[in-house]
Amino acid sequence: SLYMLASPSVAGDLWLNSDSNMRASRFRVRVADEATPTEVLDARQRWLEFVASTNAAAATTASKAWVAAREWAEAEAYTEALASTWIVAILVLVAIALVGFWYMQDFEMLVLMVVICVVAFAYLAFWMFCIFQWEFGPWELTLMCIVLTYSVEPAFRIGHDFVKPPAGKWVVQKHPEGDPDSSDHQQHPPLPPPEDADEDAALGPRVDPASSMFVHASPTGIGVEDIPSDLQSIASSGDGDPAEDSPEMAVRRSIHHQCGAVFMGSLKIFLCGWFLLPCNFRLFTRVGAVAIVVSLAQVVCTLILLPSALLLSKRQRREPDIY
Repeated sequence: SLYMLASPSVAGDLWLNSDSNMRASRFRVRVADEATPTEVLDARQRWLEFVASTNAAAATTASKAWVAAREWAEAEAYTEALASTWIVAILVLVAIALVGFWYMQDFEMLVLMVVICVVAFAYLAFWMFCIFQWEFGPWELTLMCIVLTYSVEPAFRIGHDFVKPPAGKWVVQKHPEGDPDSSDHQQHPPLPPPEDADEDAALGPRVDPASSMFVHASPTGIGVEDIPSDLQSIASSGDGDPAEDSPEMAVRRSIHHQCGAVFMGSLKIFLCGWFLLPCNFRLFTRVGAVAIVVSLAQVVCTLILLPSALLLSKRQRREPDIY
């Protein structure tokens, strides 16, 4: 009591019982603000060891000292959250790899996808941790995994089309006299199977002599599709079977089919990022910034890096590893 009267500023740091006897005391230790959670937990372990050794050497009535700190609880929660996020991220990456391999059924394609993903991760990490100066944490790791799961689908489709060419024939014929851009040329309804033909003949390619088209078979009939003008040279350079096209032809056709979806998807992500960027909630702001960066990386990785890697691999085989 005399100490409390002499030092009223520390009255809140003493825990007294009903008889005014001190049961516990509190003191504060200043910790460097730049200390990482790992350093904080290391300091916590040293404190616990010191208190345990002090209790062991103290008398029976003074051997129950304990120590706690808010920073320790926050650092421990952060470490556990990051560890659980890593587990989820690894499971997500494994699931994506398994789905991609099941879809493409080719080990070489899967390795190329992994290399492209590593490049995309490095690019995104450079923006997040070097340009934006963010600290690596559970939310940042979660954002990177979400970006990967969203952006990998067009790349899988390009790899799938390379090892599993679409069934059908490229058929190139001259247009009849008249306007080649007329409505009769632009719209081709599916051609039904001949009534007097068996199933195999019904699924064979048929040709509409009035147009240039890609004829593909299906159980419900024969569908036809106009050959784009920039691909007619590709179709006419071979025998018309996509499975026998050169790698350059196959990659160019895949890019032509996927570029629209990739550009529209990237534009959607870009606009969503701009909408989220001005938010006061920091997590939404970071999601918006990542969305803007990813929208640019998706186009480059899917339409430039992946096709370049496919051509540089010098692969000529157009069949998957697993049949």
